Amino acid sequence: MAFISGASRGIGLALVERLLVTTASSVVASGRSVAASAELQALKAAHGERLTVLPMDVGDEESVAAAVGALPAGLEKLELVAHCAAMMHPSGRGETSIARMGPDKKGGAAMAATLAVNVVGPSVLTAALWPRLRRKKSELDAGLRPGAVVAVGAGVGSISTNKAGGWYSYRVSKTALQVRTMLVLLLMPLLLVLLRLLLRLLVLTPLPQALMMNLSIEGARAGVVAYTLYT
Repeated sequence: MAFISGASRGIGLALVERLLVTTASSVVASGRSVAASAELQALKAAHGERLTVLPMDVGDEESVAAAVGALPAGLEKLELVAHCAAMMHPSGRGETSIARMGPDKKGGAAMAATLAVNVVGPSVLTAALWPRLRRKKSELDAGLRPGAVVAVGAGVGSISTNKAGGWYSYRVSKTALQVRTMLVLLLMPLLLVLLRLLLRLLVLTPLPQALMMNLSIEGARAGVVAYTLYT
């Protein structure tokens, strides 16, 4: 079974659909607005019990705990956890000026909210699901594959390639996600759980729409858009 956060739209929704269509795995689709997603309801109608739609706010620890507690009875092992939930900024637009970080703009609260969804939430959710991801050596020896954790990062979180500035909360959160993933990887026993961080360019989802007017499109294939910002 796979557990996908941020599954009501964008990358998370596309991953849920892809798993249901191309694999035999069951899928848990979680997120704040999954219950109102017409796309998920259509997938539920098509795939029945293979899809569990589970409301969860990844930025709220109590909501994460409740969602994990509501997982299907008898579920002991997860094959995949994919962290697709993300927030650009509570306002919907990244900061284009350091002035927006000031106390008069409640910049600190906005950054904390972004970090709660993009970094803290995936950490809490991974910890809550860890017993279902971890494999004993005897299980691996018997051929059971290790569980996998995938975090969707972003190229804008790169320190070495970032030439544009701005979007402080979002960029900081994606840089922190990279560091957190590396630290977990360094401390965990080899092969008991697989961790991956996906670094991507901007994808045509609702999240970056407010930014596109300022960027020059270089090309597009399969819904992934490369911008001159990254060249």
